[in-house]
Amino acid sequence: PDMIAVAAWHNGQVVGMSGVSADSEMMWQVGVTILPEFQGIGLGKALVSRVTEATLEQGKLPFYATWISNLASSNTALSVGYWLAWTDVYVHDQ
Repeated sequence: PDMIAVAAWHNGQVVGMSGVSADSEMMWQVGVTILPEFQGIGLGKALVSRVTEATLEQGKLPFYATWISNLASSNTALSVGYWLAWTDVYVHDQ
């Protein structure tokens, strides 16, 4: 497959989802979203962890990209074992 996704359900409603998609043949980018009322309880960590495992089982290299200022997302990545490998810096005239 070129994509893997996992979801969390509560009372018949999807409350969180994490997935990976092929950015290249070997590197697959991880994404995650959790409904606001379900954030902060470890759901993102659980979903990202599972989708990361599934990606590795396929022989692919998962990577997690987020804005450095998105502390919740950065903390989720760090808690699962990802580490900061690069950062982008943008400059604009004022």
